[in-house]
Amino acid sequence: MATTPPLSLTNIVDITVQVSPTAPAVNSFNVGLFVGPSTVIPSYGANSRVQLFSVPTSTPMLSAGFTTTDPEYIAGQIYSSQSPAAAQFAVGRQDLTAIQTITLDGRTVTDGAITNGTDVLTSATAAFVSGDVGSAVIVEGAGVAGAALSTTIASVTNATTAVLVADASTTVTGAQTSIGAVGTAYAVNDTFNITQGGGTFGIGQVLTVGISGQVLTAQLVQGNQGTGYTVANGLSTVAVAPSTGTGLKVNITAIGETLVQAAEACRIASGLWYGLTVNAPVDADNLAISEWADPLWATTRYYPYSGDATIAAGTANNLALQLQTLDLRVLGQYATTQNGLYPNNIYAAVAAMGVEMGLNTGLANSFFTIAHKPLAGIAPEPLTQTQYTNIKNAGFNVYGDLQNFELEEPGFMSNGTPSFLWLFLAVYVAQLQSEIMAVLQDNPAVPQTNAGEQLFLHAANQAGVYMANIGFLAPNVWGGASVNLTGLSITNGQALSNGYLNMAQPYSQQLTADRDAGKAMPVYSFITTAGAVQSIAIGVYVQL
Repeated sequence: MATTPPLSLTNIVDITVQVSPTAPAVNSFNVGLFVGPSTVIPSYGANSRVQLFSVPTSTPMLSAGFTTTDPEYIAGQIYSSQSPAAAQFAVGRQDLTAIQTITLDGRTVTDGAITNGTDVLTSATAAFVSGDVGSAVIVEGAGVAGAALSTTIASVTNATTAVLVADASTTVTGAQTSIGAVGTAYAVNDTFNITQGGGTFGIGQVLTVGISGQVLTAQLVQGNQGTGYTVANGLSTVAVAPSTGTGLKVNITAIGETLVQAAEACRIASGLWYGLTVNAPVDADNLAISEWADPLWATTRYYPYSGDATIAAGTANNLALQLQTLDLRVLGQYATTQNGLYPNNIYAAVAAMGVEMGLNTGLANSFFTIAHKPLAGIAPEPLTQTQYTNIKNAGFNVYGDLQNFELEEPGFMSNGTPSFLWLFLAVYVAQLQSEIMAVLQDNPAVPQTNAGEQLFLHAANQAGVYMANIGFLAPNVWGGASVNLTGLSITNGQALSNGYLNMAQPYSQQLTADRDAGKAMPVYSFITTAGAVQSIAIGVYVQL
C-alpha cells in the first residue's frame, strides 16, 4: 500500500540556511619570537623560518630536535617560566649560510672617452687592471650612429687606458662605460636568481640600469637571502621572468644573515608573532633592528638587550642613549651575567617579553603594565642608585633589587612612553581593522550615504567597547587639540564618557573624486586611556 508523503511547509515558512565562513582572527599580540642560529628550523620549504611551540616548551622543542644547550631552548624555558605564562612561543631561524651582501661583478664609470675609428678607451676613474682583459665593455654612444658599443677588453695599458677588441664608430667623451659582467637588457625592479652549487633561493633585485639595460646597482630581495651559499666572485645569475636581461654576474662578499635580515625574513614568513627578541645582539644589531621595527609598531615589538657597562655608567652615546635620541618605540633591557654567575641573564629581554605576552590575554580587565613585575629565571642586577638612575634616564629597563622587592623597572620604552601604551594601541588598531572589514565583508555593499556611514561608526564603537572592556580606555576629558569641521567637532575639555568617541563628516562634504573612487568618509577616533600608576608619593604627618 502506497504511503502519501507529508506536504511541505515551504509555502508557509520558507527557511534558507547560509553558513558564513569564520572571520579571520585578530592578532592576539601575545606570542613572542626568539631568533637564533639553530639549523633545526629550515630557512625554506615546509615549516620554514618560524615555528610555534606550545608552553611549556621543553617537550615540544626537544621533540623538534633542539638540545638543552641551544639558545633557542633556553630562551623558551625562560619565556615559559613567567607568570602567567603565554600560551605559545615562536622560534625563528637566522641562517648563517645565507647571503649577507652582494656586489656586481663589474663597475660603471661616467668619464669614458674614445675616438671614432680607434680602439683605445680612456678613463681617469676606471682603474683598469690586468684582470679586466676579456671582460665585457659597454660604451654608451660609441657605436654606429651613436648606439652603444658592446665589446671586450683586449689589453690594459695602464690604470686609465685600455685597448678594446672593436673600434668606436662615434667619438664620445664623458660617456657612461660599464666594465665587467653587469649584463644588458635589464629593467628597474627585475629580479634574478643567484646560482651557486650548494646554494639556493638567493634572489637579487635590480635598482638602477644604464641606457643599454646594464645593471648599475642591485640589492638582495628582502627575506630571500637564500641558504647554503659561500663567499665567491663571478657567480652566474638567472633572470626571473618577465625580465629579459642577460649576462649579469655578482660577487657574494659576506655570508650569514645579519640579525635584522633574519628578523625581516621571519616577519615575511609569519604574522603570528608580535614580540621579538634575538640571540646575542651587539649594538649594531640592536640599532638596526630597532630602526626597522619602530615603524612596524602595530605588528612588531622589539626588546633590545645589552649588558654594556657604559649604560649603567651613563657614558655618552651608549646604546640606550642612542635609542632614546632616535625616539624609538622599543623596550630595552639592561642585564649582565655578573661575571658569569648568572649566565641566563642574557635572556632578560626574553623574560620581559614573556611577561608582556603572558599578561596580554585580551580578556576583560586584562590591561597591564610591565612595571613592578618579577622576572622568573633572571637574577636582579646589583646596582648603585647612580647606576639605576643612569639606566632609567637613558630609557632602558632593568631588573633590580629595590629594598628586597625584585622588580622590573621602570616599564618605559626608549621614546619615553610607558610600554603598555603602544602595545594596546596596536591592539586597538587591529580591532578597528577587524571591525571595519567585517562591515565590508558582511554587507553586499555599503552605500556611500550617511546611513552607510553609521555602519562604520558602529564598527569603530565596537572596537572602543572591546578596549574599554580590557581596561585600556576609560572615561576622561579630551585634552588634545580642538577639531572643528563641518558636521564634526570636538573641543579641548570635552568629556568622553566611554573613553572613546568616533565621528565622521556627512557625505554632503565628500569630494566628487573620492566618491567616484569608492571611498568612505574618514572616521575620526578620539580616545582617552586609563593610564597605569607607575609611582606614588605619600605624605606622612606625625603628631607627638
